[in-house]
Amino acid sequence: MVPPRFTAYCSRAASDRTTSDEQPNRRSLEAPGTDFALLTATDFSVTYADGEPPLRIRVPSVLGALYAKASAWHEIKNALDPHKHLQDAAALLTVSRLPEFGDVSNAVRKRLNWLYAELAEENSIGWEYVAAQPRNDAIARLSTALGIGC
Repeated sequence: MVPPRFTAYCSRAASDRTTSDEQPNRRSLEAPGTDFALLTATDFSVTYADGEPPLRIRVPSVLGALYAKASAWHEIKNALDPHKHLQDAAALLTVSRLPEFGDVSNAVRKRLNWLYAELAEENSIGWEYVAAQPRNDAIARLSTALGIGC
């Protein structure tokens, strides 16, 4: 089950992330889907070097990462590597356990359905570097999480 705070998009949190106090009207993140990904993130403390204070990093949940990758794939046109975000999402799906997404907002479900519609195709470019069995397992997990075919 998805925690309730993830079911709605929070525009206030998105507006809180600016590049600096000197540039209050510039957001630090402009890529589609990153606001929701950061909403689902967990803080981790990472020690970079001995004797240095630990760094705090935020790692999005699987749901947040999939949402961001689906958004980026669908909305960002990259002539140098047009399939990067789709392939990243496919790779993430092969190694992730997915909760049931029954409680997610329509915006989140829409993006996950974009991924499912593309990746359910056996010859999708998203699976270019993924073997058949992990691909089949990933699609089955995504289908179950979305409640498709149940």
